[in-house]
Formats: sequence, C-alpha cells, structure tokens
Amino acid sequence: MQRFIPFLIVLGVILLAGYAVYYYGGASIQYFVGKQLYDREDYKSALTFLEKAAENGSAEAQYYSAVIYDEGLDVKKDAEKAERLFKQSAEQGYADAQYAVGRIYDDEEDYESALLWYKKAADQGHAAANNDLGYLHDYALGTEEDDELAVKYYLIAANGGDSVGMYNMGMMYEEGTGVDEDLTKAFEWFLKSAKEGDKDAQYKVGYYYYNGLYDYPDGSRDVKRALEWYLKAAEADDIDSQIAAARIYQDNEDFKKAFLWYKKAAEQESSDAQYNLGVFYLEGLGVAKNVDEAIKWFEKGLENDDLDSAIELGKIYENRNDFVNAIDYYGAAARYYNDPYAQYRLGSLLVSGKAGKANLVDGCFWIYLAAESDGEYSISECNNLSVQQKAAVQQKVQEWYNE
Repeated sequence: MQRFIPFLIVLGVILLAGYAVYYYGGASIQYFVGKQLYDREDYKSALTFLEKAAENGSAEAQYYSAVIYDEGLDVKKDAEKAERLFKQSAEQGYADAQYAVGRIYDDEEDYESALLWYKKAADQGHAAANNDLGYLHDYALGTEEDDELAVKYYLIAANGGDSVGMYNMGMMYEEGTGVDEDLTKAFEWFLKSAKEGDKDAQYKVGYYYYNGLYDYPDGSRDVKRALEWYLKAAEADDIDSQIAAARIYQDNEDFKKAFLWYKKAAEQESSDAQYNLGVFYLEGLGVAKNVDEAIKWFEKGLENDDLDSAIELGKIYENRNDFVNAIDYYGAAARYYNDPYAQYRLGSLLVSGKAGKANLVDGCFWIYLAAESDGEYSISECNNLSVQQKAAVQQKVQEWYNE
C-alpha cells in the first residue's frame, strides 16, 4: 500500500493544479492548458479550459472553442454557439476567426459581409483569406469584377503557402484572366499546388502531362507521369482523376484496374463512370460478364442524365425482345437528348408493331427526324405511307421544330 502513496500524492497535486488553473488561473494559462489538450486531441477536456479562458476574454480560446463546437469534436455540434464564439474572437482581431466569420457569411451568400471579414484577415497576412478575397473579386461576388485584383490576392495567398491560391494562379494563367495566357506558368503553379496535396491541381498536372501541355508548345505526351498524378488525386476521391486513370488503364487493356477506378467514380454518382461500368459488366471487361449488373449501372447513369446509358438499355431490351422497355428507353434518348440513333430505333420499332399495334405516323415521325439529323438513316420504311399519313408525319415534324 505504501508504494501507492507517492502516486496518489502526485495525482492529488495534478488535480489541485488543474482546479487552481480552472478557477483561479488567468485567461493565458487557461488557454495554454486547453490548447495543450486540444493538440493532443482530448477535445472534451480541452473545452473545459478553453471555455473558461474564452469567458475571460482570450480571443485564441474563443476561436478554438468555436472550432470544437463547429466540427463537433467530442461534443454535439452547435453551429449557433460556434458562430457566436467565432465572432467574439474576430471582433478582437484574431485572424483565423475573422476568416471563419468570412466563411460563415460566404456560405450564407452574404458576400459583402464576407468580403469585409476576409479583408480584415487578409490584411493580417492570412493566406486563405487572401485566396477567398481573390475569388470574390474574380467572380464579382459582393463587389465588382476585377481580374487584376483577383490575381493580386491569389498571388499573395499562393506566396503565403496556400495550395488553393496556387491552383487559382494556375487557372488565371491557363485562361488568360488578369494576366497574359501562359500555359507553362499555369503548369508551374498547378505543380506547386499539386505537391502541396491539392487534388484539383493534381488532376491538372496529370492533364497537362497527358496532353503534352506542361512545356507548351514543345511538350510531348507523358502518359506515365500523367497516370502518377491522376492516381494521387484519384486516391483523394477526385472523380475526374478516377475516370482519367481508368481510361489510361483501359487503353492499355488493364481492364481490372480500369474497372476498379470506374467503379469508385460510379459510386460517387459520376454518370460517365456509371455508363462505362455498365459497359464493362455487359462485355465482361475486368469482371465477370453480368447483364443484370450492367442494367443496374446503366439505369443509374440514366438517372444522372447520361444519354449513352439510355441507348444501351434500349439495345439490351431490344435484344431480349422486350420491345416495350426498349421503346421506353429509346424514347427517353430520342425525346430528351434528340439522338438520331435512338430516334431511328424508336421509329423502327413503332412501325414494325413489335410492341403491339403498328403506329406508322409516330414511327415515321421519329424516322424522319433521325434522317434529317443524320443522312445515314433511311426513310425506306415509310415509303408506303398514305397521303394523309405523310401529311400527319410532316405536321408532327413541323411542330417538333417549332417547340
């Protein structure tokens, strides 16, 4: 028992010290203890000291207390309390809090107020605030559009280490906005941002390598380096990069890896990836052939407005002699996407009567539209229409173009 006495004494001293700091310590020591606990990710204990320091006027403690409530770190999220604490800290001039208040107003689309608070933080050298201030001037939010001023703030942010500011500088050089267009300088900024882990910039670097733009106009395609950067962004769930990586693997006939990345993008609701995943299941590329799975992914693609998915569904059901469903899917592509192939197949099925009674007028209407859009399609199926039927078809065609 005696060997535990020193431990109990030390424990008692620690508890008394904590008690003394909490009730009698000044805001500085309360904040110091709270921040130490915060950095150790003991947020609940940290909040005890931070809130006490915040009550005693510590701007830093107000800010970190707000972060804990805003992000729900070991406590229930409380946006109202977080906003109040952010504003208390911001009013005392704490730059991180001023930026946070700017973000609150930005999210509420009160851009004039956001501009005010971003400017306060930016004047103190806050890199992210400079970037967002540039963005507001870039897109005329809460102020007049001023491309040169946008570049100024983006550049300050970029030189301050802000990866988004670096990316935005790349975009300004790529588009020739506020600066002369210069793809080489654009690439340099994208590369700096990409090395800082910005996934949008990593995609851009991959794109520049893939298309030979990294040393414009003398660069040559570097698919290997493009894939390296696409994969970095793809691992961070960037959809465009996942699809780009999948296509490179597909081009190299590594269908298993292509399937993997299409699937990841498809699960993030990319209609392009959903269509391609359907094709892989339909053709057995990198996965066992499974038409039902193909249908499932084509349907998801169609839900996300992918034209090709609608056409593939029409083909599948037509091949199954399920002409009612084939007509439905071809009809979607014909009506909403004005696709000539879908229009022709829809018209042909209606003329044939395979889904029931033949409908020559509606069928030839779709066949005529397809033929007018693409000379590849023949109207021979409609050669035997009566004068009245031809007139009805022409009337429907005229109404279609007048809509």
